[in-house]
Amino acid sequence: MSLFGLKSPFDLAADVANAVKKAASAGAAAPAKPAAPASNALADALTSLKSSFDGAVAAKATQRAQTHAQLVFAGLAEDQISSTMSRLELLPPEAAQRELSLLKTAAAEPNGARAVAAWGAVHDLASESDGASARLTAQVREALVLGVAKARTPMDPTGQEGILGVESASRAAQALVEMPEPAYDGVSRLLGQAAQGQAASPKADAQTERALILKAVAARKERLTAPVAGGLFDKALDAAGLGGMVEALKEVSGFANDVRGMPQQELINSTTLLDVQSQVNTGWVEVGGLGVGPDLATDNDGLYQRYGSSCAPTTAQLFGGELDPVAAMRAHREGIIDPLGTGGTALQQRVLLTLAGGDSVTRHTDALSELDRNHIWDLGRQANLDPKVLNATWSYLKGSTDLPDVALGRLGIELIRRHSGGDPALERFGALRGEALKEAGSDTRDVVRMLTGKRLDYHEVWSRSAIEEQLPAVDAELQAGRDVPISVGTNGKDSGHAMLLSDVRGTGAARQYLVSDPWSGKTALIPLAELVDPASKWPDKHFGIGWEQLKGVIF
Repeated sequence: MSLFGLKSPFDLAADVANAVKKAASAGAAAPAKPAAPASNALADALTSLKSSFDGAVAAKATQRAQTHAQLVFAGLAEDQISSTMSRLELLPPEAAQRELSLLKTAAAEPNGARAVAAWGAVHDLASESDGASARLTAQVREALVLGVAKARTPMDPTGQEGILGVESASRAAQALVEMPEPAYDGVSRLLGQAAQGQAASPKADAQTERALILKAVAARKERLTAPVAGGLFDKALDAAGLGGMVEALKEVSGFANDVRGMPQQELINSTTLLDVQSQVNTGWVEVGGLGVGPDLATDNDGLYQRYGSSCAPTTAQLFGGELDPVAAMRAHREGIIDPLGTGGTALQQRVLLTLAGGDSVTRHTDALSELDRNHIWDLGRQANLDPKVLNATWSYLKGSTDLPDVALGRLGIELIRRHSGGDPALERFGALRGEALKEAGSDTRDVVRMLTGKRLDYHEVWSRSAIEEQLPAVDAELQAGRDVPISVGTNGKDSGHAMLLSDVRGTGAARQYLVSDPWSGKTALIPLAELVDPASKWPDKHFGIGWEQLKGVIF
């Protein structure tokens, strides 16, 4: 039998043969003048069989139509729908009905198309061997698929992406199949214990915990599946199937124990460094020039940079936190909104910045310098400086090395001091410029590789046509669950600012891109029309950071 219980041609042929035998038997045992010809018995049997067959065909057609409609609604292309239906057709009826129920549930969620793609990848992996099928149980497959399908924060526009992406779900499944038996047993126990225990909150959610545990497994796939033998003790562990994966398994186990029974939304917020609850104020620091003060905004509660030029290291931390919930939770515990820059997360930004060749001052010092520059700007306006000279003076104090800025900037300083009776002192001007020149940034690719091991390539996109040329590849990365660091800038300026693309919502011209900014701590959806338009100045419009346009994409 095949999907939905419809009999195969072999079963139907057997039924016809049995009907013929019954008819023949009825004819042999009948009296000389039978009440009805034997042929009527055969006709009745065939009529009943045809009615049953027609009913099954109609039921199957209805089920297929319903499934097809739901997969279309989820956004799947026709070839994806066809391959999904073909996989279902090969399953026994009971298994097909179970998987169909899962697909219907997943397809109705905000990430339905991605979830169906993840289902196909996991299904194919489970079909490769009996061992794979035994490990990727129905419960595990459900946790993986729904981990992709369900929005992290269903009612918030910035929280629509699932805990898992297609790639992380596939990596988790591969890790479960390939890891040593003791590791698999350990992870299975952790999955089974999700949201259990006397201390569990009534708002805890087992599916959320399982998805996060599996995401942590995906982030450690190589370590969990390829033990590395070192000393004698390590070799003994390796021989027992417990080698290099021990530390990774400890990390997963510690994480699972820490999050068990946590209220669902608190757990979601604690395992990402983005602000996926942008309509609720979950922070207490107003991230601005000084990074201190009462927080009145709801959309600025993500991780932010502690140093003036640490946008690349902070973007790498955002990238790493989306890969690994263990890293994200560790950053939360160290304080992602620590304005003093004394916690481990801030220290990591500084170390990454330094290792990648950058140098910086804290945002406190940078902000105080900005206040000084603003004061000098006001003095320049009071002295009626020519706007060209005043702008050049500002650029010079911000660290510009362009010859016109240097020449006019020095002139501006002399005119300001002459007008204000020697205030500020030349030393202060020098200090401001020195601090600005010290603000050396770093390459996002370098710090991402140092932090996560991922090797990414930079694609320059200064023009609309260049952006549009790269967007199909960017969309494919985001739909698979692979985040894309970006660079924004201003045409004619060498410097820039790093940010993170982590999702794309909608289709066609209605697409919107989820962007997280390390300077402001904000996460916001940027319309496609603005993203591709160099004149839209969307970085400044949505994040207040001065930069004007997309400059490069990194994947």
